[in-house]
Amino acid sequence: MGYYIVPGKTHPVVLASLLPPVLSQGRWALQSAVTAKNAHPFFDNLFQRIIVLNGQFNTNVESDVRSFLEKVANYSFRSENSSEYFALLWGYYYKRLSDEKKRFKNIRTQIETGLENYDIGSQSVDYHIFHRLRGKSQEQIDELAFIETARKLTQGGGQIAVSGLSLHSTRKVLVASHNRPVFIVRRVETDDVMVVSDINAAMGVFSQKLISEVTQKLISIRLKHLELLNQQNNQNAPKNFRDAEIHRYKKEENSLLKNFAVEVYPLEGKELFAKISGSIENNQLKRTISITDFDGNPMPDIESFETILSPPQIQKDFYTSFYETHLNEIPDRLSEILSYYMLDSQDLPQLNIKTGLLQRRFGHDFSRLKRIVMVGMGSANNMNLAARFFIRSALPKMDVVVIRPVEIENLFKIISPEKDLVILSSWSGTTADIVQFANHLMSHNVPFVAVTEKLFSDLGLIAERSGGVLSTLSGEEITVSGIKSTLCMLFCLCLLTIWLCSRICGQKKALNFLEQLREIPNILSQLLKDEKVKKFCEQISSESGKSCANFVIDALSTTGVGCEAAAKLEECSWSSIAKPLDYNDLYIQCLRKDLEYNLILVNTTHKPRLSEAISIMNKLYLEKIPFVGVSTSIRELAKVEMFSQNRCICLPSADPALQPFVDFVFSICFLSIMGAPMDGPPIFQGTAPSRSRRAEIC
Repeated sequence: MGYYIVPGKTHPVVLASLLPPVLSQGRWALQSAVTAKNAHPFFDNLFQRIIVLNGQFNTNVESDVRSFLEKVANYSFRSENSSEYFALLWGYYYKRLSDEKKRFKNIRTQIETGLENYDIGSQSVDYHIFHRLRGKSQEQIDELAFIETARKLTQGGGQIAVSGLSLHSTRKVLVASHNRPVFIVRRVETDDVMVVSDINAAMGVFSQKLISEVTQKLISIRLKHLELLNQQNNQNAPKNFRDAEIHRYKKEENSLLKNFAVEVYPLEGKELFAKISGSIENNQLKRTISITDFDGNPMPDIESFETILSPPQIQKDFYTSFYETHLNEIPDRLSEILSYYMLDSQDLPQLNIKTGLLQRRFGHDFSRLKRIVMVGMGSANNMNLAARFFIRSALPKMDVVVIRPVEIENLFKIISPEKDLVILSSWSGTTADIVQFANHLMSHNVPFVAVTEKLFSDLGLIAERSGGVLSTLSGEEITVSGIKSTLCMLFCLCLLTIWLCSRICGQKKALNFLEQLREIPNILSQLLKDEKVKKFCEQISSESGKSCANFVIDALSTTGVGCEAAAKLEECSWSSIAKPLDYNDLYIQCLRKDLEYNLILVNTTHKPRLSEAISIMNKLYLEKIPFVGVSTSIRELAKVEMFSQNRCICLPSADPALQPFVDFVFSICFLSIMGAPMDGPPIFQGTAPSRSRRAEIC
């Protein structure tokens, strides 16, 4: 090729056409050990094909395919990851189909020349295979082998989204999808294309220079916008001034984001095949996208749409971790959520909820809605618990149930489609149990709303066909433990509650709760700037940093704070385990009288169960078991100080239904220091990375 490319003289379109597509995977494979050999992409046996795959196989199919490749094809495996099976089977099918075509041609030649009697082999023809291969080029046979591989590996309920390159299909990308969404994203200006499972990943079609320049401008105008809003709040400026500033900011932001306009082809559904081909037309590089089903039938119902991507606006000081960065982002993120969903002079949040659909089900005033069922896993389940307390405060007559999908065996024993509204929470939108549950809800016509960061995730796409989807707007998070994402999810659940309250109880009551929610970003900002909080965390960390067992005692069944704090304490500590306990579940006999062995946190911020919290503190005090008290400005604060021997912190007070926001942020502050190295300074001093940061660096 070097003979045909002359530096400075070869036309750039020619250079671009000669460049092959690039295949890569943005994360380690999770199905097997995290090693280089188990990482995507995977090759076929002859290194002529390469694939990246996202999905899951039926267990029996996976086992049978492995046995087939080992015992029939006589292939060996280069990894422990079953995604490799696709590449190997693709190569095997191509060879078999190519050999069959050669055999058919050979038989035909024998018959036409009248020499068939001289062949010692079988001359039988499988006409089904013959008709499928007739007239096909080697490139088309390669595509057929790719499709047949996808068909085989999706048997028994398998789900895949796979992209592949082949030396027999030059300058083409092959894509197959079955019950696992994948997106073909084309940059409008240049015709560059990416295949992604997360649309935000398609920022790769834009140059790093453009992303960096626009990101800096976006951050600059956002800081200016927030500063102006704070000034207006301090000066009690009229509401129309605030609306005008929000409108100005949105207009300027949208102008910058237009640089990232893309066209998206969503592959969502069963047995979908796409081919991206490159060619030169009218001295321009042209990429065409064709979409069919596995049988080659066109799919006119799949229409592209245009959208605008948003670049990640994550800035981190050199001497801080992403953990700290995300923690300090929380107040601004919550303010931005308010700005985004509070359009112009509208008093109530304007959410992407299909009001008409819900009103047809529950009545114009939602009078037939009798229960809200909140479904989530892990941290999302904890946020649902915290949101339940707020929902019960705003909608006291509404029954609210928090459940995990793995706890549901029979859908109709738990949910009534005519009376229940289901809220599904998943930051990624790809949690397998949640996505499967969403599909069950759709198949049984149960209305639901999803709260997720990824609007075009599996969950987001399904929810868009039901009651709608609400974006958490938290932005990307580069930590092992969820920081800003969890708080943004809870905040959006509260906004959804206010939206429902306005329909059920009227605007006046909804506005009262909205005003309380507006105060949360300011309260959290003050908490993060409080030096007393930092010093207290440093003190407790120095006393209990080597503890091997940690307990968080809280109103578990009510707020979810204790469960989330314990989970994060275990994620961020170096070697200890953590367990949440309800006030009623504490067994003092299991505890040692030593903070260096077991750290005990007792939360007294949940006022409805304050007496139980004080009683637990008294028992620990009498048994001389040291513990840490977390409280607010309550009348019993003196008792908290005495029982804890002044190992207590007084947090800012919010409305009782919104106090979990404060508690969550404090726990994250505390855990950021507990996660610092034992022999090093606390992370607030900005010199020693937390465990989460070490994971980021690795």
